[in-house]
Amino acid sequence: MEIVLEKFEDYLRNGIPSGKARSYRLAIRYLCEFISIDIFDKNTLDVINNTCDKLRDYDSYIYKKCLDFLQRRGQTSYLLKGWINAAVNHFNVFINI
Repeated sequence: MEIVLEKFEDYLRNGIPSGKARSYRLAIRYLCEFISIDIFDKNTLDVINNTCDKLRDYDSYIYKKCLDFLQRRGQTSYLLKGWINAAVNHFNVFINI
């Protein structure tokens, strides 16, 4: 997983002028830790996207569970500021290159 995340961060550094490459990399890592993913494959991307869709509903069970998960780790900003959703959008582009 770390190799993919490193390549993702490199891709972002070369393509996103906002300087959020590291934050987006961590956002994907934290999301994967929340949904217990440690390898990337076609099925993994579907799980990430389905989870991300559920995280857009602030009243959903998944959103509340993820917020609790991140809160216990002091990482709620990744969900509350939309970094997870933004990172997943960029991750999809990266994976499909």
